[in-house]
Amino acid sequence: MQQSPQQRVCHIGTDPHVAEALARTHHLLVSSPEEATLIVCSLRGDELLDAISSLEPLVHPGQVVVHTDPRMGAQVLDPLEVRGPMCVALGALGDMWCVSAVDELGATIGTVLAAEMGGMSVVIDDADRPLIGRVAESLDTARTSYVEAHRILRDVTGSDDLATHVVQEHVGLVVSTFEK
Repeated sequence: MQQSPQQRVCHIGTDPHVAEALARTHHLLVSSPEEATLIVCSLRGDELLDAISSLEPLVHPGQVVVHTDPRMGAQVLDPLEVRGPMCVALGALGDMWCVSAVDELGATIGTVLAAEMGGMSVVIDDADRPLIGRVAESLDTARTSYVEAHRILRDVTGSDDLATHVVQEHVGLVVSTFEK
């Protein structure tokens, strides 16, 4: 597969999953949104909305702006799109990226970026974003619950190995319910 042209990527946000995925690409990471050809905002909710407001005077035609909040679609980037950049929503559920954009070119760019970051992608309708947001929230809650269960078991039993075994066994039982 032919590699896409190298982009100058400005990552705005603290999501380690996105930062690590971007670092695996062949793109050049830059610190300034003005000099970037691709701006990736890995923020959620009000933080994303604040970043969009801050980016308004900085974006220009020829750039691509991506946000990774699984609950919000590409329309949240409308204040930027009117200034010229192409806008894409790319919400992560693990290594699966839910792509939406206002047009096919934007969806293609999102799909290519997801592949470059080592993931798979599925193009979804922005109307389904609230459902994807619920999935992301459920998965985050499950992960937090497993981490807490592991911590409590380790503290009570004094054994990290035992706590890990019990939690892994339970995760296996959950996974097995989908294999039937």
